[in-house]
Amino acid sequence: MALERTGISGAGQLIWLPEIPQQELNHLVRAIYVASEAPYPINELSKRARDALTVRRSDAKKRLGSDDPMLLATILRENLNNNERKGAADKLDGIRLMPGDKYIVHTAKGDANFFPQMVKFWLSSEGPYANMPTEKWPELFRAALEAANAEDNAEEQENDGQEDVNA
Repeated sequence: MALERTGISGAGQLIWLPEIPQQELNHLVRAIYVASEAPYPINELSKRARDALTVRRSDAKKRLGSDDPMLLATILRENLNNNERKGAADKLDGIRLMPGDKYIVHTAKGDANFFPQMVKFWLSSEGPYANMPTEKWPELFRAALEAANAEDNAEEQENDGQEDVNA
């Protein structure tokens, strides 16, 4: 993760998502942003999928005290020696950088958000979604949401079972 660059550009937040690796999250979130430009119901499903991921910010905050990638980068770089950084890697396992919906570039003329142009490219005939029409996406998003909900329900049942044992 290029945390300090991400914090400066406003391009992400930290979330707790050990279920998938960072590169898969990047692809998933890009698909969510592409779907947000599609007609109803796809755009509504994309909002629900994004919300399901955004909720995981609170877990990152519980583990790290913050979901700010720039703050984490600053702490890692300025406050920890090499041995401490290696130890911090264990605590960061499962922390992911959720790409945001803006990409601020600082130019001589001022700050500019290039994210809308990025989404337009992804949707263009030269972009990565040129051969994947969004009409096929509703079922994919439903399946993803069901899987996420099943995971949450399994965790809740596991936690309830542990509370019963401890009672």
